[in-house]
This record gives sequence, C-alpha cells and structure tokens, in this order.
Amino acid sequence: MGFRYPDEPTTPEQWQIIAWMFIVSLLGLGVTAWYFATQTDKSDIAWHLAGIGVASFLMATAVWGLKRGVEIFVG
Repeated sequence: MGFRYPDEPTTPEQWQIIAWMFIVSLLGLGVTAWYFATQTDKSDIAWHLAGIGVASFLMATAVWGLKRGVEIFVG
C-alpha cells in the first residue's frame, strides 16, 4: 500500500483553494520577513530579509494574477 492518486480529477473549487493557500502562505512569509527585517540591528541580515519579503510579495502577486487570468480565459 502506497500513496494512490484519486480516481476523479481536481475540481475548479479545489484549484481555487490550492491557489489561495499559495497566495496566503507567500503573503505570510513576506509579512514575517519584513517584520523581522525591521527588528534586527544588523543591516546585512535586514536587507536579506527585506529581499525575501519583496520576493514573496511578488510571487504572491504572480500567483494571484495567474489565477485571475485562468478565471477570465477559462471561466
């Protein structure tokens, strides 16, 4: 017995949930990185954390844009 894929395909509602899980996770990572970037006294660590925060916000925006594009063209 191992992992078995379900017999039915993923529904559009399930894809919505998956997309929002990615978006919320990336936004949470971005907010956390920015918070810790403002709390540290070491400027090199702060710049790295700020970069991670910006990258996370950009990835969340890209996932949201992809989700909206699919909704517009498919739906």
